[in-house]
Amino acid sequence: MQRSTFPAPACMRLLLTTLCITAWLLSACTTNERSTRPSPPPRSPTQPPVAASPTTASTNIVPATAPPTATPEPATQNTLAAAPPPLTYPIGLEGEIANIPAARANTYDWSQYADYANAVMDLYAAVGGRVARINIAQTRAASMPDIERYGYDALDALIAAYQRHGVRLTLTVGYQREMQGGKGVDLSQPWLWTNDAERARYEAYLRDILERYDGDGVDDAPGLLYPITIWQIHNELEAQWASAVELGVTTWATPDDYATLLQFTAPIIREEIPNAVIVASHYPWPGRDSADFNGDGQPERYMERVAELGGYQGIDAVEIHDFTGDLKHLVEGLTYAHEASGLPVWAGQVLALNVPTNAQPDASLETQAQKVVKLLVGALAVGAEQAHWWGLQNAREESVANGGVVPVFAYSGLYGPCPGETMGVGQVCANPPLYPAGVNFHLLADAFLGYQGLTLIEPLTLGVVPGKADSSRLVVRVEREGAAPFVIAWDDAGSALNVDNLFPGAGSVQVTHFVTQEGAEPTTETGVTGAIQLSATPVMITPAEDSASINGGSTSPATPAPTPTTVAAGGHGPKGAFIAFHLEVSRGPRIKQLWPLLEQFMALADRYNVKITLQFAWPWADYVYKSGLLETVHAWEANGHEIALHHHGPTHKFFDGYTNAPDAVRTDGWYATNYGYLGNMDDLMAFMAPLSQRGITSAGMSDEETDWPAGVLYYATDSGDSPSKEDLLSRPVETTHNGYPVVEIYNAGYEIDHLGAASTNLADVEHALQTAAPDEYLGLVLNDNTLEAHFDTIEPLFQLLQQYGVQVETVSTLMGER
Repeated sequence: MQRSTFPAPACMRLLLTTLCITAWLLSACTTNERSTRPSPPPRSPTQPPVAASPTTASTNIVPATAPPTATPEPATQNTLAAAPPPLTYPIGLEGEIANIPAARANTYDWSQYADYANAVMDLYAAVGGRVARINIAQTRAASMPDIERYGYDALDALIAAYQRHGVRLTLTVGYQREMQGGKGVDLSQPWLWTNDAERARYEAYLRDILERYDGDGVDDAPGLLYPITIWQIHNELEAQWASAVELGVTTWATPDDYATLLQFTAPIIREEIPNAVIVASHYPWPGRDSADFNGDGQPERYMERVAELGGYQGIDAVEIHDFTGDLKHLVEGLTYAHEASGLPVWAGQVLALNVPTNAQPDASLETQAQKVVKLLVGALAVGAEQAHWWGLQNAREESVANGGVVPVFAYSGLYGPCPGETMGVGQVCANPPLYPAGVNFHLLADAFLGYQGLTLIEPLTLGVVPGKADSSRLVVRVEREGAAPFVIAWDDAGSALNVDNLFPGAGSVQVTHFVTQEGAEPTTETGVTGAIQLSATPVMITPAEDSASINGGSTSPATPAPTPTTVAAGGHGPKGAFIAFHLEVSRGPRIKQLWPLLEQFMALADRYNVKITLQFAWPWADYVYKSGLLETVHAWEANGHEIALHHHGPTHKFFDGYTNAPDAVRTDGWYATNYGYLGNMDDLMAFMAPLSQRGITSAGMSDEETDWPAGVLYYATDSGDSPSKEDLLSRPVETTHNGYPVVEIYNAGYEIDHLGAASTNLADVEHALQTAAPDEYLGLVLNDNTLEAHFDTIEPLFQLLQQYGVQVETVSTLMGER
């Protein structure tokens, strides 16, 4: 099985404005800083399910709304129905919404859009729709407006319809050679401008659009209700490039073209709208987005080439589209996009399809209903900032044969087609059936109001069903401002989840079941305690209405100390205990992925008054400095935890680049890292110094005979040449390393898979507690594998130590008190 947690993106500089939409509407801008990506509490041990009585109706979601009706009330045409959500709000649609009819009719004339757009937006509002995108790139593709030919009136009416319904809009702008009558492109012509006149024409078009919708009171569009500050630069150029390559043309819509377009467009957007959020758009397509773009004889992927050319400078986020319906594929795409661009990522267009082709997809209503939850929440759980579904309404299947919608999008809607009715320009059927995906989307959309971040109770695990890489399990808590948190959980393999620890202080929970059948409504079980059975259909879990977490009580109460268990005869120890944590040598994206887990681990340690010895490798320190997390680390230290050193010298497979023995550095490609030689140990300690306000006095490291640093007094390590369970209990040893006096104390790995039989578990720890001599110390070491694969074993460990009355202190505290 594979656990996947995509790194949490850093808070965008522009988020401080929260788009400043509220300011524009109310003449007062209040910042709404987005919370850091969450940290997972431990998985609770599974227990037999507890019976509960199902009921229909309320889900305790705040604010609660009734399921959408088939005939929603239209919004008032002259006023704003609701203020649009801030950028922190992540749930929405981004594909075919109100621009469907023009695409169907193969026309560029949007003049008939106004009434149709209002009718469609009524449908969208009825399922909680608050986020959408309109593509106004300069092209005569059928679904986009030809502003030069038809003017702005229809586009103004379309935007006004969205805004009257309280929808936060993204506008997509861009340039490419005009299509031939809207039916195709002349691939013999360059994709991008070829002279100053063409570029100037594009710039004029761009500035005109920005001025029209910036909400500054100068030349604004009639009826503009709030400024548009999210701007995307073009759309899915990988797909255009790949399609051209299939026709034998390799110079159309290349990554060089896109990098040039980004570099030219982004500064103009920033100049016209300083608080704009600028987004690049991609369609990662392994196997179809690679070529020898830079001429070095080696293939590279499209986004890598754009990054190589500096295309993402001035860009705030990268959005990807994924039409596979495969959560594993989506996670891989998000991870690749972040690693290639170095930017926060958005899941922009997500569908419940199985393959990205125009073949009729195999996606039942049940599958679609499950995946609208799994794909959107799964994307957020691995670090995406936004997660948007594709379409509002399914097309009639028979319309495909009549030149209608492309089959690939036939199963992507929240509503179904009206029986016996055909969509046309300016028409929408009166009572489209609400699909189960629409019911589930509505539940999600309303629940995520006030969204502040996620807490991963269990990180996303892929491949939980043998032979099905897309199968998954996830337990995630959604934090909200002004409302109680809620949990979304599922397990395709089927398993139990203990709900008692999901909301500390809550006496019981409510469990709301997402739907899978047409016509069904969500059902809610109340008064649930103990374990529930998870399945492939997600559930939403909320605290009981009378719990402390709802009524202002503490959401993370201190855990009361139980009565210590009597130690078995012959033990009477240990004298003390420590837990070291190896923050291993890793790359930035990996550290960003692990950081939320570390934060939750530290919060859990604080709940049990367990003092951790955090052994930082320098890349973790680098991440802390660059991510503005130094205050967090200092706060841990002030709370009694220790900031220590973790170092891999030149004899270690994961050499960190620092050593006093540069001649020992290998050059034969053996290392799993590629830092080379970065400096000596004085250089390393100088780099690490800002981490600790007390000074670094203990370490866990290799190559101690050459690299032991001055001023470090204590060494938590193995007693021999390899890890051993025997190191669970040890006595201090005074020795010398690199000429410096050192006190060694030993530790054994806890739930670290690669240690094999040398890894300890809870039973081993309890045996050691029962047999420890009065002068022995209990030592454990954890690392990222413990967090990712065995987080559920950490709280039981803390509980066991507390049960035996053992206070965990840091290495320096214990050794200094000898």
